[in-house]
This record gives sequence, structure tokens and C-alpha cells, in this order.
Amino acid sequence: MKKHLRRIFLPIIAVIASWSIAATPAFAYDESMHTNDGDPGGVVYWTAYGDKFEVCDIEADGWAVVGSIDTSKYYDGPYDGGYSLTVGGNGKCVYRDAGDGGAYDLPENTYVRVYVCLYKDGGYGEYCDLSVWLNN
Repeated sequence: MKKHLRRIFLPIIAVIASWSIAATPAFAYDESMHTNDGDPGGVVYWTAYGDKFEVCDIEADGWAVVGSIDTSKYYDGPYDGGYSLTVGGNGKCVYRDAGDGGAYDLPENTYVRVYVCLYKDGGYGEYCDLSVWLNN
């Protein structure tokens, strides 16, 4: 009987364990958006609690990904603070949060304008996307 139960439960336990291993930090974020190219090469993740911001390069395409945050008391600006993060190389990410202090600790009850763009050879941002979220 014990061998029979082991045959039933061991595969179930293996599947559950693989789910927990496969989970990435991105699942903990409130918001995300991708670059606007046909096969998105970049993504940003954002969570207001703790001002968590992650920028990831998700395609081996020779482009770097830039994510930026600007802050404002009003939905449509003027924007008075913020920062940018840049990463290049498929599968690489950069991360900052309020615990890093300075510009990364965003003021509460303000709007954050978040951009994500692709850059290549020092050119201007291309395939950009933009969202505005509330940091509360």
C-alpha cells in the first residue's frame, strides 16, 4: 500500500516543486509593460509598495533596454524627479527599490510616468511604451 501511495503522490509533489522553482520575481509585481516592437525585446515591472522597479532584456536582438520613471503630483505633469535603468543582454535584468535610497525612494501619493524603450548604437529610443501609475 505504501508503494502504491508513493507512486501517486511523488509525481504530484514533483510538479508542485517545479512550479515553485519556475516562479520568478516578476510574478510579485503589480504592473508590467513591454516594448512595442513586434517581438518585444524589453519589459519593465513595477510595484508601488516599496517602489520596486525592474528592467529586463528579454530577447537576443542586439538592442539594450532602458526603463525610466518620472514623478509628479499630477497625472499629466509637470514631472520633477525620477531615474533611468539600462540593461543589455538577453535574460539580464536590473532592479532598484526604495531601500536603495535617494532617487529610488519615490515620494508617496504621486504619479509615476514609466517608459520602456529599446536603444541601439547610442541612438534615440525606439519601440517605446508609456504608462502612468499611482505611487501610493
